[in-house]
Amino acid sequence: MEFKKPPQPKIKKDALNCEALIAKDRAVIEARLRQISGRITYEQIPGEPNIGKVEGLYGSENIFSGLSGLKKIYMDKCWTILYIMPKLFGRYLGPKGGKRFRPLLLLNGYRTFSHRIEPSQKVIDAAVGLELLHETALILDDVIDNSKERRGVSSLWFQFEEIYRLIPLLKGKEFGDAGFLPLIEGKKVASDIGSLSFSWARHLMVDVVDKKNKSKVGKVFWQAVADMKRGEEDDSRSALT
Repeated sequence: MEFKKPPQPKIKKDALNCEALIAKDRAVIEARLRQISGRITYEQIPGEPNIGKVEGLYGSENIFSGLSGLKKIYMDKCWTILYIMPKLFGRYLGPKGGKRFRPLLLLNGYRTFSHRIEPSQKVIDAAVGLELLHETALILDDVIDNSKERRGVSSLWFQFEEIYRLIPLLKGKEFGDAGFLPLIEGKKVASDIGSLSFSWARHLMVDVVDKKNKSKVGKVFWQAVADMKRGEEDDSRSALT
């Protein structure tokens, strides 16, 4: 007795178009993240923020002084860190650094509610800013929780610790006329990168918005930050119980 092969489901054209669209969006997001990671210690973004609020979320009493303040700190102590920062941050944000679900949802939500209008560069930047806000939370959470691993690889702060082990110069070994370079903890460097990442997130999501909507967008942004604070506090309480 012969059995007929059941009919194979047909892949809808819309499904194929959706997959192609997501692949295109992901490529755009990755490219923009690479640009930002390469500029993070070189470009002073407009309206450098005082984000002591965010530092306060994670129990720090220090007020983030922006890129200019960081340059002063690291140029005085160890300029090499400024060279390493964008390279490790870029690797951290690489293609294996998450599914990019949040920015993809934002871009396609925009298409839906604008009746399929393609996102402008400002909308793309807002989506990338959302991803950077998420990455900021992960970087700082790993610092707080002392987590050495993220997504199957070393967390950002632990990558710096590994560099210190490989390059004794960064741990205080004599280096020519520079004398003794101080030990700069990986967690401190990762926290500073988190602050820079947050600055770019705020810049891309709030600063570039037109004056008419900037106040509304700013309120939504800072509400999201407040929600991050509550989430971190809940996690900390759970860890103690």
